Amino acid sequence: MKLTSLLCIAFTYTSFLAGQSIKFPLDTPLHVICNFGHLRSGHFHFGLDFGTQGQEEKPVLAVADGTLSRIVIRRSGYGKALYVNHANQTTSVYGHCHHFSKIIEHYIDSVLNLSHTSEFDWNVEDRHIYVSAGEPIAYSGNTGHSTGPHLHFELRETKSETLLNPLFYFQIQDSLPPQLKQIAFYKLQPDYKPQEINRVILD
Repeated sequence: MKLTSLLCIAFTYTSFLAGQSIKFPLDTPLHVICNFGHLRSGHFHFGLDFGTQGQEEKPVLAVADGTLSRIVIRRSGYGKALYVNHANQTTSVYGHCHHFSKIIEHYIDSVLNLSHTSEFDWNVEDRHIYVSAGEPIAYSGNTGHSTGPHLHFELRETKSETLLNPLFYFQIQDSLPPQLKQIAFYKLQPDYKPQEINRVILD
């Protein structure tokens, strides 16, 4: 499938679901430190990074009612991360957590006793862990591939895992107008990784 088709699909899903509001994943003043679609080295950033005032263990809240669908614990990537499925066919993702709520930690302990490993990617098949909007489900951290304490937050279309722009769901005040400083042109490789081919710096 061509990238233009993928972008159209993502826009369609986002437009369809954008009218359904969600709560903020933190109860601290929201500070967006990296936007959706921000260009990283060799890839795009498909989530929002929220600053946590340089501290760890800030309560991370479920953005809507749902069921826990996946738990990931790794030394790389999102580190300790949770995935929650919601009734509107979206999945919220919470990455780089320090640790999880007591009920989730208790569930993880039972899984670890069965799998005998300290790292795993576990699909919660029984889906018996329900969460409510605004409920603390984890605590922010700096685990995985992270350069400082923050919360990485994503929204996905559950069935296809199409990434959605969370800014369509949040009302975040932004009083700073954009300033055009550079224009860059990129060629997309077969694996959709961008390769810069030209850059113009504006005065």
